Amino acid sequence: MDPQGNPVVDPSKVDFDAVTNLFPNQDTYHTRRLSVKGYEADLMNKLKEIFEASLPKVVGMRKRKEEELEKLIEEVKRTAEDADVEEQKKEEDKKKKTEESQLLN
Repeated sequence: MDPQGNPVVDPSKVDFDAVTNLFPNQDTYHTRRLSVKGYEADLMNKLKEIFEASLPKVVGMRKRKEEELEKLIEEVKRTAEDADVEEQKKEEDKKKKTEESQLLN
């Protein structure tokens, strides 16, 4: 999952057992941490590699969302401009009609 909770990869393609097997249970962690020099650093490096492997996907997703948001904002701006132009045309038409009716009277 990315920070927003969206899936980064297709869950059907992820081997969750393989990922969870990387995490040692509590007893194994504490035993190896005390007996094997550099165990904790190696474990953290492995975890960091896994997390950083998905980072480009998260960044790509964020960029796509930002691009979609920018497109949506531009569309809203264009729609607002078009509505403003139409409103001005309607007002001009009303003014012309009122001027014409005043001239006729």
